Amino acid sequence: VVDLFLAGGAARFAHEDPVDGELVAGATWRHALELSHFAAASICAFGRPVGLLVADAAFRPRPLGDGDLALLRGLARVAGAAIERSRLAADRAERAGQLATLEELSRSAVTPASLRTELALVVRAGTQALSCRGGVLWRMSAERPEGGGAGLVLETIHVSDDRIDPLRQAEALEPFARAVARQRGARGVEAAAADPHLDPAAVRGMGALYFAPLLTSAGTLGVMGFFGPAPRSLSEPAAFDAVDARVAEAVIAQATTVLSQALLSDRVRGAEARLAELAKHVASNERLAALGAIAARAAEEAQHPLASIGGFARRVHRSLGHDDPNREYVEIILRESERLERLLAEHRQFVSLSRPRLALESVNQILAGTLTALSDGMVKRRVRLLKKLAPDVPALLLDAEKIRQVVRNMLENALDQVPQGGRVRVETRKTQGYVVVEIASDAPPLSGDMLEQLFVPFVTSRKGGDPVGLALAQQVVQSHGGEIRVRSEGDWGVIFSFTLPVVENADRRASQDRRGVRMDRRNRFPAA
Repeated sequence: VVDLFLAGGAARFAHEDPVDGELVAGATWRHALELSHFAAASICAFGRPVGLLVADAAFRPRPLGDGDLALLRGLARVAGAAIERSRLAADRAERAGQLATLEELSRSAVTPASLRTELALVVRAGTQALSCRGGVLWRMSAERPEGGGAGLVLETIHVSDDRIDPLRQAEALEPFARAVARQRGARGVEAAAADPHLDPAAVRGMGALYFAPLLTSAGTLGVMGFFGPAPRSLSEPAAFDAVDARVAEAVIAQATTVLSQALLSDRVRGAEARLAELAKHVASNERLAALGAIAARAAEEAQHPLASIGGFARRVHRSLGHDDPNREYVEIILRESERLERLLAEHRQFVSLSRPRLALESVNQILAGTLTALSDGMVKRRVRLLKKLAPDVPALLLDAEKIRQVVRNMLENALDQVPQGGRVRVETRKTQGYVVVEIASDAPPLSGDMLEQLFVPFVTSRKGGDPVGLALAQQVVQSHGGEIRVRSEGDWGVIFSFTLPVVENADRRASQDRRGVRMDRRNRFPAA
């Protein structure tokens, strides 16, 4: 401590501070070489020296006396007291600002705002409360960076100096934030450039850091931190003290609450959406169940009179000669009665779909037989058939009759839609553990509403096709572990396709159990 002294022949200096004291004493000593007489007294505040008061007596008519020295001591004490009062006033103003910031954060918790806006407010308020250069917040990312570690996504950053580039500051500090996320605890350093996780050139002059993770019972939601606290005096280094750490922890806790509530709200909204969707499906299934019961009863009631109509029509048909003009009308009656019988049979199958009767069958042979049965209709409409049955398609365990009905329903639907003289393409292939069957036609593409209703049973708004066939086909394919889809591609306006898993068939051969593990749904319709 540099005490009161006189400089004349000799000067005495004693100091504790190895840096500031030497600078002040050295400057004073050099000044003493230029002046013949001077006096100095140390200015103390909060029990430590903070400055030096020097009185120059070079131009006085007489030397400094005891009264002058006493006056100098008194002035030094007054200066120290003024510094203490100024410092206390600044501390009170800073603490008042911190309390105001916390009150603002409390009010923001009950004020409707977007998540990004509320988090930005929290970071800005924390920066103001700590009187620092800036604050930054990252959210945890689902993706991990190369080399492992915590993945972070910048959410918001606030800087108090317009000359600072916020994005560059955040990029420079991100390695330190990842280290804080890994250790799951608050961490502070007095100088950012001295931390081993950071590039000294990128954080030069940034000052002290205080970072902490946003922790909840579900895990780490992100990392929040502050950097560059303002110095409180010329004699003290700029650092976050214990009170600053408590304020920072309160702000970080507020950010954790905001973010966790937002995630909880997202989960609640997702659950509500799923419940609404499930309720819609339940209501739809209830309507279908009631409609199915009515359809089953109607099918049973219509079966016997329809059989009588068909029987009498066949008897009349046999009694007519080939040149009888009524023979064509009777044949129309026979065809329509047979179509109605088949339609009623599909209604009964859809209402009470039985378990598949599995046997080792060739999908290509099922397709070839169905095409042969429908060849007359194709010839009459002059429809060109493009057939491409892959020879490497293996035999599968399936119900041949049900799969044959699926193919027939798809082909009949395609023939109903294709224009006269159009094209129908039938293709099979094996790829990625599945056998894919495609039936395409160059009919006009279906609208979005028609696509949604295509596999809904008993819907009669669509043109062509029966109201049950495709819905029954979907149930049959799903019971075999596959999926059915419809799309448009290029010149082919309507493409029906369904898959049958090869792996599940291998499992069935060993155990005759259809409840094997399903393969990834994304691989069921690979590109040709």
